[in-house]
Amino acid sequence: MSRSFVAASAIALLTLSLVLPAAVGTAETCAASTDRPSIVVVGSLNVDIIVASRPPELHETVVAVEPRARFAMGGKGANQAVAAARLVAGARPVKFVGVFGNDAHAVELEAELRANGVDLSMSERAHDLPSGQGFVMLSPDGAASSVVIPGANTWWPADEAELAERMEAATRGAAVVMLQREIPD
Repeated sequence: MSRSFVAASAIALLTLSLVLPAAVGTAETCAASTDRPSIVVVGSLNVDIIVASRPPELHETVVAVEPRARFAMGGKGANQAVAAARLVAGARPVKFVGVFGNDAHAVELEAELRANGVDLSMSERAHDLPSGQGFVMLSPDGAASSVVIPGANTWWPADEAELAERMEAATRGAAVVMLQREIPD
């Protein structure tokens, strides 16, 4: 499990714990999840490419400790959506508002989110950009350094009125809205 997932999960759990009674409800108040206001997460999604190696110095090339890189779903928004869906365990819908790229990573990211019970009906696809990518250098001591290529995460409307209209539609009637203030800016 990547550190970014753990950090995002901790933030999601802390956020939800503050609103847990309203977000989940009690056994007496839980109706079918489709009847309950949703938890909406607006944010980034990336494929994390994790390499076990110390970060290279300037002008230096280093060889990874392991013979292959690991791939994982990342992005603060996607990680928080999964954490929220796992926490509420179907008691209410969790919707993710993000932008998928035009590559094979997008298919994998979509499948991972759906497998965790996240509704993607408010997400979009950037047909001219690849998925966001995070290159994570994981040192033997557990320290991580990252470079993020935002890709499709930059594909939000530049027109503030259009963006506001989309966000209002996506969050209308939500019990909880989770933002990372990462994207859209």
